[in-house]
Amino acid sequence: MQRVRNGIVLLIAICFIALTLPGLTAAQQGKVIELTYGSPWPAEMTFSIADKAWIAKIEKETGGLVDIKPYFGETLSSGQDERGYNNYYV
Repeated sequence: MQRVRNGIVLLIAICFIALTLPGLTAAQQGKVIELTYGSPWPAEMTFSIADKAWIAKIEKETGGLVDIKPYFGETLSSGQDERGYNNYYV
């Protein structure tokens, strides 16, 4: 049982390192990480206003190393394309 637990802890540690190492390397090099964020809601909706505040917070806390480009109002994909939004467009 102890060997299984140690194996699981080791696997989690390897996954954590594998997922965080590329981000740390980019940040250490001072490279800007550019992300795209799509929302089905128009830019003036309450959800989108909250999204904008969240994006600003991420950019501020990373010192500008993470740049998030938002696309509102189904610009990247329609709500019909997203499984999670099908109920909103009945």
